Amino acid sequence: MTDSPFYETPTFATIEQLKTGRIEQVDHYQLTWNNFLLLTKYQEYKTFILLNNGYRLVINRSIKQVLRDFSHTNHCYARCNIPYYEMLGERNPIKSYVAGRNRLVPSMGTNNAEVVYYMAKPMKMHYYSELQQGMMLMFETSKFAINVMLPAYANKFQKILAQADEISHMHLLELREKLLRYGMEEECNCLVNEYFLHSELTKKAYEIKRHVYSYVLNNLYESLYGERMGDQEMRRLLDILFDTWKR
Repeated sequence: MTDSPFYETPTFATIEQLKTGRIEQVDHYQLTWNNFLLLTKYQEYKTFILLNNGYRLVINRSIKQVLRDFSHTNHCYARCNIPYYEMLGERNPIKSYVAGRNRLVPSMGTNNAEVVYYMAKPMKMHYYSELQQGMMLMFETSKFAINVMLPAYANKFQKILAQADEISHMHLLELREKLLRYGMEEECNCLVNEYFLHSELTKKAYEIKRHVYSYVLNNLYESLYGERMGDQEMRRLLDILFDTWKR
């Protein structure tokens, strides 16, 4: 494969900018968990790939065919994901491809023509840009770094990623339990999805804060009016207390 002219990639690019210019087209390319950052539809029966070294590539196959090939090559079978999504208890979740810390995550519903499948492991940070009306993803590998703007809705994007992280955590818990049974205690210490644990701890801390404020406010209300505050009034008051700052 020849060097792409996009090897000297700017520090920021939108998906549409990445897909412009001269890009090498091939009939097949073996994608692994570690050799690309994202993929998305290029044209009908063509899929755009951004490799982890900055090269751009178009595979002359539909995105469904490319994903099917990726799943087969990397042994990411239905049994490795679907039963875990069922455990989340949600009907018709938007499913990612997950294998331990490796997560290939769709940015939105998979039937949407603008969907981008991105690798969560090399993603160092992400945030929603109101100016660009999309998600900014910051990737960094040993060979390459880039910030990519994706069209996406913040809440849906976060929910899909959070579910992938939870399934990643389930996979690692299973592996941890197996290593413990095999007497490999030291190897177990690093087997966690840190992003999932951080999110869970943040969520728990937030719940504790709301409970503490609820306790204080209820006692104050009761001392003033002789009765406890109603549930609806308490929720509204807590929502005001914990509302995010808006300029």
